[in-house]
Amino acid sequence: MERLKYTAQSGEYIDDIFVLDSKGTIIASSNQEEIGIDKSYDPYFIEGKEDIFIKDVYLSDSGLKTMTFSAPILDKKDSKLLGI
Repeated sequence: MERLKYTAQSGEYIDDIFVLDSKGTIIASSNQEEIGIDKSYDPYFIEGKEDIFIKDVYLSDSGLKTMTFSAPILDKKDSKLLGI
């Protein structure tokens, strides 16, 4: 969690960094208030399960112009999806 917070604060263009479990729930975040939120409906979860995904620029809930990146986190042994 500390690493996520530090990384998110390291640059003016990074707003938030989080990890989703294989069901789309935020399990780690640079913003602790987001832990537990369901993101299973979002394209960066749906598309990120299969490959690297870049979501088009959009306005975030906080009014920031945002671009989101995601990628699958796979088990080394059997390539099972662990998270995004």
